Amino acid sequence: MQDLLTDAVSRLAAAVARDELLVDYVRPTWLGVKLAAKLVPVERVWRLGVLLLGRSGTLYATGTTLRVTEPRHPNAQSRLAEDRRELRAIALRSGISGGETINLDAHDIVLGDLGPDSRPIAAGGDGFTVAWSATSATRTPLETYLEERVQLLIDPPEGA
Repeated sequence: MQDLLTDAVSRLAAAVARDELLVDYVRPTWLGVKLAAKLVPVERVWRLGVLLLGRSGTLYATGTTLRVTEPRHPNAQSRLAEDRRELRAIALRSGISGGETINLDAHDIVLGDLGPDSRPIAAGGDGFTVAWSATSATRTPLETYLEERVQLLIDPPEGA
């Protein structure tokens, strides 16, 4: 399986496929006092649907994704919108460039720890399979899923 991931990384890197930034949300403390939150880069990743593939070959389950833009004034649309506005402000204060797409709350997938009901990747008698969404009952073999998603990043359809 690692050969499959290594091959995907090589193909995506050679094609200079669009990647994104994986970050950790950190709330440092100093002498017990909480300091301003910041976002710390982990690595560059490629978005492959419900998965992220790091340049290191690590697979991640997607979490929260947002584009870093200059935050506008609060407009009380919803709690979620306000949280995302605050994350954008933290990203800019952390030195992340405007226009960057960042991924938070993504967790790495350890293939050896997966069971038949794991999501988004499961392990079973037929090998590893990927669920297309959190609620999807449909699963696709991981090898097929990766091939299709890598090809879409390397050669996106017209207008994508």
